[in-house]
Amino acid sequence: RSEGLWDVYEKIELPLVPVLAEMEMLGVRVDRQKAAALLTDLQELHLANKSFLSMMLGIDNPVSHEQLSKALDKLGCPIKARTPSKHLMVTGDDELKAARHWNMLLIDAILDMRKYQKLGGYVENFLELSDESGKLHTSFNQAGSWEEHGGNTDRRAPSTGRLSSSGPNLQNIPHHSDVEWGRAIRSLILPREGHLILTADLEQEEPRIIALVAGDATLQRASAEGRDIYRPATEAVYPNTRSELNDKDWKARYGEERYKGKTIFLAWYYGAGAPRILDIEPTVGDAGAQAIIRRLRAAHPARERYVEKIARQVKGEGFVETWFGRKRWLPTAMSHNKRDVEAAVREACNMPIQGTAADVLKMAMRRVRDGLLGMDSKLCLTVHDEVGVDVLPSEVDKVKEVVYSSFQGLLPIELPTEFKVGVSLGGVG
Repeated sequence: RSEGLWDVYEKIELPLVPVLAEMEMLGVRVDRQKAAALLTDLQELHLANKSFLSMMLGIDNPVSHEQLSKALDKLGCPIKARTPSKHLMVTGDDELKAARHWNMLLIDAILDMRKYQKLGGYVENFLELSDESGKLHTSFNQAGSWEEHGGNTDRRAPSTGRLSSSGPNLQNIPHHSDVEWGRAIRSLILPREGHLILTADLEQEEPRIIALVAGDATLQRASAEGRDIYRPATEAVYPNTRSELNDKDWKARYGEERYKGKTIFLAWYYGAGAPRILDIEPTVGDAGAQAIIRRLRAAHPARERYVEKIARQVKGEGFVETWFGRKRWLPTAMSHNKRDVEAAVREACNMPIQGTAADVLKMAMRRVRDGLLGMDSKLCLTVHDEVGVDVLPSEVDKVKEVVYSSFQGLLPIELPTEFKVGVSLGGVG
C-alpha cells in the first residue's frame, strides 16, 4: 500500500506530465467532411423536435426552461419539484423521465430535442477546434476539483483523480448511454494517415476493484470463476433474467437489463437509496425499488459493511483515500447537518473505487508510453477509462502485449482487457 500523498505525486502524477504533453502534441485527426454532414443531421433532428413541441405546447421556444415549465404545468404534468426563486416546475432530464408515464410522446420529444442539441455541440466543437487539415489537440486536465465546480469547462480534473479534457471535452462523448450516436461521433476521430486506432478498455474494472476494496465475496467468486461479474446484481434487480443460459447468451438476451442493473448496482454500492433507483428505473415504483434493495443486500452483504466503514472514516477523519493513498477531503461529513453528512458519505463511498481506477489508469498510461518507445505507434488519447493508441498495423500484436502488461501488477488482482482496432475511434476493423 502507498505511503500517502507524496507517493501519489511522485509515482503517479509527476511521471504522467510528459506523457500527457506528448499526447496533446500528437493529437488526433477529425473527419471534417463527415462531421459537417453529421452536424447537419443532428441540427435537423433538434429543430424537428423543437418545432413539434412549439406546436404541441403553444410556446415560441421549448428550449427555454421558463416557457417549458409553465406549459407543462398548465397541462398538468405531475412533476412536484419547484425552483426556489420563481417556483417554476423543475424540468431536468431526471424529473422528466420519472414523469414519462404521464405523456410519453411529449416527454420523449423534449428529451430528444435536448439530446440532439447536446450531441450537435460535440460535433460543432470538433469542427471549430480542429484546423483545416483536421488536426485536433485536446488538453488533458490532470489535477483540480472539476466535479466540485459543477462540471464547467475550466481546466479542472475530477476530485476522484480521474483525467478530464477540454478543447474539446472527449470524456463526455456518449459511450453506453447512447450507443449508436456515440459510435457515430467517435467515428469522426481518426489516427494518422496509414495508421489505425487501438483502444483498450478494462473489463468490469469497477466491480473487480469493489471486490478487492470492499471484500465482496459474491464479486470475488464471479471474478475467480471467469463469470460476468454484473450478472448476480442484474439478476437481483431483475429476477426474470435468471436462467440457465451461459454468460454470452445471457448478455445477448438481457443486454438492456444488464446495463440498467449494472447502473443501479453501482449507484447502490456507492450509497444511493430508493430515489436514485427510481431515477434509473421509474417503472418499478416505490415498493419495487425497496424490493430491489432487499435483493441486492441479500446478494451482496459486504456492501453494508463497506458503507459503514467508509462512514466511520469520513465522519471521524474528514477524508477517504484510494488504494494508493490519494485523499479526498469531505469536511461536511463532520457537520452537524444530517443532510450534509449523508451527502458526504455518499460521495465518500465511490472515491476508494473510482479513485483507485483513476490511479491505475494514470500509472498504466506511463507504462504504455514507455513500452512503445522505439515503435512507430504512439499513445494518443484516453476517453472515459479507455486508452487509445495511434497504431501502425504491423505493430498491433506487439502493442496489445504492451498495453495488457502495463495494467497488470498494479493491484493484487488481474485486470482483463478488451481490445478494439479500427480505422477510427468508433469504427472497428
